[in-house]
Amino acid sequence: MLGGVEMLFGSEYDWLYLEQLVDTSDNEITIIISQMKKIALSVDTLANEKNEKVRELLSKSNQLASDGTQTYRIHFKSYIMYQVRNESYTYSNDSEIRRGKGLILFEKSKLFRLC
Repeated sequence: MLGGVEMLFGSEYDWLYLEQLVDTSDNEITIIISQMKKIALSVDTLANEKNEKVRELLSKSNQLASDGTQTYRIHFKSYIMYQVRNESYTYSNDSEIRRGKGLILFEKSKLFRLC
């Protein structure tokens, strides 16, 4: 739950995209995220790619797309800290207590000990 509201994301949406993060001088923060669907690349996209190595890479890839209906605005009137992590460079730490997938709320974190 965040501010008394449980955040549930539809199962067909596996990816979250950070559309906008606005941090004001008044110590407020607004986060706008969209849920993305994974869709296959079109045959035309692959056929039109001239570079063979890029075409091979694209053939193993998926496109992420938003239908515009699953966009959320989260606004905090005050905050102490926020962190945006590149999930490619993170690892799970068993001592941390967290809830969520994609958008994670930490109840216990090593980062909190540094503050």
